[in-house]
Amino acid sequence: MHPQPKKKKMKKYQVYLLVIASALFCILMLARITNGLQFYSIPTGSNEPTIKVGDHIFSTNLKQPNRFDFICYWMTDSISGRQIWVHRLCGLPGDRIEIRNDTLFVNGENADIQFNLQKTFIIPAIDPDQFGVDMENLSRINNGDSLMATLQTIRDSALIRKGHPYLENPAPAGDPYVSRIYQQPWSASNFGPYIVPIGTYFVLGDNRPFSQDSRYTGPLDMKEYVGTVIGRK
Repeated sequence: MHPQPKKKKMKKYQVYLLVIASALFCILMLARITNGLQFYSIPTGSNEPTIKVGDHIFSTNLKQPNRFDFICYWMTDSISGRQIWVHRLCGLPGDRIEIRNDTLFVNGENADIQFNLQKTFIIPAIDPDQFGVDMENLSRINNGDSLMATLQTIRDSALIRKGHPYLENPAPAGDPYVSRIYQQPWSASNFGPYIVPIGTYFVLGDNRPFSQDSRYTGPLDMKEYVGTVIGRK
């Protein structure tokens, strides 16, 4: 008869670690199911330069969103189906939203002045190297007399002062997509004034020329809100 090997008993600290790990796992799963804590990888540049492609963000529905927070929400798109989108909450119910020559005003105050946004400007066809602007962001228009540049509004402020905003579909013609949603001759660059309806949010991307936001999709129903962004890396 061969002696039976003794069963190894788990030490107390191993039991504690297992219990703690199991509890953390259950808490994490519960948080994800209830949207108490969610994390996402960003696939688009609609919020650059603030949130870049490939960034990871964390959101929670335990924090009431404030004006200008980034929020996550459900959006049903005819091409991509139902997805989580992320944009900056620029209008709360009752807020007066107006975009004048590509600058956002909320309740009569310039909201854009506090953010590093990405916008498109028309600038003189000078040597861009003196401003440190990447040539990939420039394209010549008007027979080469001017440059169209997508710039960060804080980093490239010296260059911006020498140019003026590039306005897509300026009034009175308006943008057909924006006009269809709001039944007004508005565009992405000249919008409103518009009062945010009760029970909705108005969201915008920081990359204003390349963001599919409330200008094109209409106000966001609060029922589609998922969480407020509380961190990113």
